[in-house]
Amino acid sequence: MKLKFTTAQICTIVLVVFYIIWEYNIQVYLTDEHLDYGVEVRYDLIFILPILVIMIAVSVWQYFKKK
Repeated sequence: MKLKFTTAQICTIVLVVFYIIWEYNIQVYLTDEHLDYGVEVRYDLIFILPILVIMIAVSVWQYFKKK
């Protein structure tokens, strides 16, 4: 059985990879600048996480719909 990925599933994989790279770079920046999460509010997460959750939900729905 060969897996065929939909466009949404490919986009989800790409977004998750970009998010992992983004989060790593933010962690390095926070460490270098000696910043703490308690002080800085991560406004980027307000936009990034809902998009990731929606894309993951759509991809999982499409995966189980195909079965």
